[in-house]
Amino acid sequence: MEDLPAWVVDDAEIAGPIRLLRRVPELLVHSGRIEKSVFDERAPGCGLSVTIWEAPGDLEDILRRHEDFSVVCVPASAFREHNVIISRAPLVGNLNHCEIFPRMTGGPQKRLRAAARWVSYADWVLPEHREDLETF
Repeated sequence: MEDLPAWVVDDAEIAGPIRLLRRVPELLVHSGRIEKSVFDERAPGCGLSVTIWEAPGDLEDILRRHEDFSVVCVPASAFREHNVIISRAPLVGNLNHCEIFPRMTGGPQKRLRAAARWVSYADWVLPEHREDLETF
């Protein structure tokens, strides 16, 4: 596995049906379908940024200062299938923030895309491209 920052500790309790939220920018959505690159983190030393959906306010937290994004959720089990580390990394205003290591490759990204469900649509997603939303 890649060299990880010293603070990274796997939280094994983040597993199974626990849903993880991920922001989606407009440029990664085509006709209502997300690109697999939604699950790509390119910043060195940073994991894939997600937020545990433990309370309704977590959706507000992930969208704060990112109101023009849409949001999907993926069960933790879909990430765990790829032997990842899910490490809590609380942020000011987003205490359920986590980072996932190592960086995902094409195959796992495609499987995560298939497991993703819409939670929140930004205005730029056309009505004809919208599916039912997951709710808390």
